[in-house]
Amino acid sequence: MNHVLIDGKHYKLPATWNELSAHQLQRVVTVLHTDSYDQHHQRLRLLCVLLDERLSYVNSFTVVQQLQLTMLVDFLLTSNDLTAQLLPTVRVRGGQGVHVSWKEYHGPREYLRNLTFAEFVFADSYCLHYLATKDRIYLHKMLAVLYRPQRHPYKPKSPGYGGDIREDFNEHLIAERAEKLATLDDDQKLAILTWYRGCRTWMERQYPLVFQAGESQDGRTSDWGRVLRDLSGKQFGTMVETGRTLTLTILAQMQDDNELAERLREQAEATKNKS
Repeated sequence: MNHVLIDGKHYKLPATWNELSAHQLQRVVTVLHTDSYDQHHQRLRLLCVLLDERLSYVNSFTVVQQLQLTMLVDFLLTSNDLTAQLLPTVRVRGGQGVHVSWKEYHGPREYLRNLTFAEFVFADSYCLHYLATKDRIYLHKMLAVLYRPQRHPYKPKSPGYGGDIREDFNEHLIAERAEKLATLDDDQKLAILTWYRGCRTWMERQYPLVFQAGESQDGRTSDWGRVLRDLSGKQFGTMVETGRTLTLTILAQMQDDNELAERLREQAEATKNKS
């Protein structure tokens, strides 16, 4: 956190994406996705979010104060390393009039650490398609992969509890759930998209050799389905069993395998040069 004193008032400002609150995240992504703001106005709006103050108050600062304070929003503009799960549950409104009801949908945990590989295959494909086309059907389908109703029975204290509140992933239910999650407010949708991309960036840094194999040459589409097929029948079991394995487990093993293959190639090349 950054600590700032302005006119005798003390402020604590987030210094990283993971220090944002859920409310701040939703406001930040709204600002970042508003095309009408020029760079200066965007930075002032972001400062308003971090300070939790009105624009009129920030505009009362001197030019020097504004320049100094807007430096504190730079982390929001230079990179996205959001991995904390700030929206673990979202609520969708259903029914009409006196019959209004709310349905809860639960998302993965921080770092996507309870995301299965089958979920990742679908979510990543939808995410990349959305970024390439801006067609919101792909965004809504990505949300439908990640966010699902609570499993039944839900017994978190049971010895057999697997650590996931969500019902098991079923690709055949994506389309129907996407229609329901399409009614979420845009700031929630963009916050979840931003979080997913932050987690994905973290994965790319952790497992760089793996992501070279899982993406197309232009980086706009996903080839994880092929990776899933290649892995099936090997150390993680059948295609269904591999799909149910945690994504981070599979990526870690693939990174280890690729690093070993690189070392063996280097050793073979060194031996060849000596001969």
